Amino acid sequence: MGDQELLEILQLIVVEGNEMIDEVEPQLIALQQEEDAAGSVDMDTLNAVFRLFHSIKGSASSLELNNIASVTHKAETLLDMIRSGKTKLSGHFTDLFLKAIDLLRLYLERVDQQQNDEGYEEERDAIVGKLVKAIESVSAGTPVREIPAAPAADPSVDSGAAEVAPGDEDVPAMKISQEMMDRFIQEANELLDETEGRLLELEGKPDCQREMTAEVFRLMHSFKGNCGLVGLEDPGRLSHGAESALQSIKEEKIPVTSETIAVLLKVIDMLRESIADVCRGGRGRIKEHEEFGKILERMAAGESTAGLQLPENLFNGEDGISSAPYAGTRAQEIVPMQGKKAAGKPGSAPADSESNSGIPVESDSDPSCVDAKSRESSKSQQCSSSARSAIRVDLDKLDVLINLVGELVIAQAMVVSNPDVRGLHLENFDKAAHHLGRIIGDLQDIAMSVRMIPLSGTFRKMIRVTHDLARKAGKKVQLNFIGEETEVDKTVIEHIGDPLVHMVRNSIDHGLESPEGRAAAGKDAIGTLTLEARHEGGEVWILISDDGRGLDREKILEKAREKGLIQNDGAEISDDDVFR
Repeated sequence: MGDQELLEILQLIVVEGNEMIDEVEPQLIALQQEEDAAGSVDMDTLNAVFRLFHSIKGSASSLELNNIASVTHKAETLLDMIRSGKTKLSGHFTDLFLKAIDLLRLYLERVDQQQNDEGYEEERDAIVGKLVKAIESVSAGTPVREIPAAPAADPSVDSGAAEVAPGDEDVPAMKISQEMMDRFIQEANELLDETEGRLLELEGKPDCQREMTAEVFRLMHSFKGNCGLVGLEDPGRLSHGAESALQSIKEEKIPVTSETIAVLLKVIDMLRESIADVCRGGRGRIKEHEEFGKILERMAAGESTAGLQLPENLFNGEDGISSAPYAGTRAQEIVPMQGKKAAGKPGSAPADSESNSGIPVESDSDPSCVDAKSRESSKSQQCSSSARSAIRVDLDKLDVLINLVGELVIAQAMVVSNPDVRGLHLENFDKAAHHLGRIIGDLQDIAMSVRMIPLSGTFRKMIRVTHDLARKAGKKVQLNFIGEETEVDKTVIEHIGDPLVHMVRNSIDHGLESPEGRAAAGKDAIGTLTLEARHEGGEVWILISDDGRGLDREKILEKAREKGLIQNDGAEISDDDVFR
C-alpha cells in the first residue's frame, strides 16, 4: 500500500471516528439520565454505544493503531458487562467512558497530524488502569472506589472471562434504519471492489506479499466489521474465515499461488451475491459458506491450497468466468434465482426461502414468479439508488465549485449587459438570456446549499459540556434544543463552537441556581437551558436562554466600577445599558 493510499485511509478513519464519538457522547449521557431516573437503561441505545466502540476498535486494530485499540477494547469489555446485566451503568462508569472518549479525540487528532497514535502514555495508562480495575471489580463482585457493589454472582456465569474481548457473534442485534442499511450496501460493494483489485495485484506481485496482503486483510476486516454492525451472519462468518486465511498468507505460512487467489476471489464473488440478496430485502444467506469456511480454516492453519481438495467448479458461470462482480455493483439488474437453479430440481422453492418473498417458484411462465421478479427487481433498484445517494467530497473542491459558479454569474451579467446588445430588441436573445439566468440562479442555490450543515451536530456537542459543568457545579440541568435542523455554512459551524461553549458555561456557572437555591425561590430543582436556532430575514439567530436568576444589576455595576468603566454608583444608567 502506497503512502498516499495509507494517508487517505487514515484520514477516513479520523473522520469516521470523530463522527462515531460525536454520536456516542450524547447517547452515554442519555443512558446515565435514564439510569438515574428509572433505574434501567434502553438496551437498544446501550447496544448501539457498544457497537460504536467495537467498530472504532476494529478499524484501529486493522491499521495497528494500538493505543486507540487498547482503550476501546477495555471500554468495550466493561460495556459488555453492563449490557449483560452483571452491573449497572453508574455515574462513575459514565465518567470513565467519557474520559476514554476525550482521550480518543486526542489520539484521532494525533493520527490526523502525524499518521500514528503515539503519545499520551500517562493518560492512556491511567484510563486503561481504571477500566481494568472496574472490569476486575465487576467480575469478582466486589466494590472499588466509586463503583457500587455488583449484584450477587450468577453461578452459571463464568466471571473469570471478563477480560476476553467479546466477538462479533456476541454483539446483539439492534434496530437498523434504512439509511444505515443503504450506507452499508454502498460501503460493502466499494470494499469488495477494492479487495478484488488488490487480490489481482497480489497474484501478479508475489514479491510484495506481506505489504499487499496486509492491505487486503484490512479491507476484509472492515467488511466483516460492517456485517457485524448490521447483524449479517453468513457474510460475517465467511469474511472472518477469509481474514484468518489472509493472516496466514501475511505471516508467510502459506504461499501466494493462483489457487490461493482463486479461493479468495471466489469468496469475494459469494460475498457480492450475499450483498445483492440484502439489497433485495434478504438476510444475505450464502449457501456454500460452510464448505468454503472449512477450506479457509485449513488455509488459516497453514495448509497450502496444493494439499486441499478444491471444488471442481471454483467459479460460477460458463467457461469458468464469474458473473458475480456484477451482483453488487449492478443490483438493479438482479432478479431472484429460479427454484430449479437454487435447489437443483424443477418446482422446488429457493434455498433461502426466509429471505425471499415466500412465493413458490416453479417456472418462468408461472405468473406468481413474474410478480415476484417485478417486486424484487423494483426493491433492488430502489436500494441500489439510495445506497449511492451520498459521497464524501473534499471541502476545497466545493470552494472551487462555488468560486466557479460566482464567476459564471459575473460572466452571465457581462453578456446580458454587454453594450453591443444594449438598446436592441432581440426577442430570441432575451428569451435565451432569461432562461440562462434562471438556470445559473438554480445552480448558484445548489452550489451554496452543499456547504450548508444543520446545527444539530454543534448543539449535540453541548450535551457533554452541560453534563460535565453541571456535575462539577453540583447542579441539575435539563438541556433543550429548538430549531436544531436550521442550516448554516460549514465555516460558521467551525467558528461558533467556542463562543457557544463559553455562553453555556456562563449560564450554568452564573445563571442557574443550585437545587437548594431553586427550591428556596420556589422553582423546580432541575434548571432548564435552551439552545434555539431560527431564521430572521436573511440571518440565522442562535439564542441561549435559561430559567435561572438572570442578570444581577448590582454585581455588574460593581464589576464596572472595579474596571474603571464608571465613576459613580451608576444609578442613572438604564437596565438595558447595564446588561449590555
